[in-house]
Amino acid sequence: MKHNSLLHRQIHPNWIAEHQISSQAFLPTTQHRGCLSVYDGEGITAGDAYEHYTSHGYASVGVPSVTVDKRKQLDLFVRNDPLEFSEHHAVIDFEPITGSRARRRVAKQLRDFAADRGWQFAGHTR
Repeated sequence: MKHNSLLHRQIHPNWIAEHQISSQAFLPTTQHRGCLSVYDGEGITAGDAYEHYTSHGYASVGVPSVTVDKRKQLDLFVRNDPLEFSEHHAVIDFEPITGSRARRRVAKQLRDFAADRGWQFAGHTR
């Protein structure tokens, strides 16, 4: 991935509070083994990522994105992680970030980077 490649994140309706994206949207869960699922923007647009995601029955209100170079500022790793679900799947790996407080701080920074860039695609339910 290039430094300016976009990493598209789907935003569940529950992650919107007072018309803003909650930092929870950028916090990996234990279910995903400390990795944050994203779409690799080198192979798919934000709109196509939204359509793909929601066509599989998942809820999303839209897609904000961060660039690969922004995650580097936070000492996070990004890698392609093709799944049967999508060949464009990638992950932002939070493994180097230890402690829940530190992870929440990093998630907030990712959310802020995405908010500064704005919505890359607004879903049909927004």
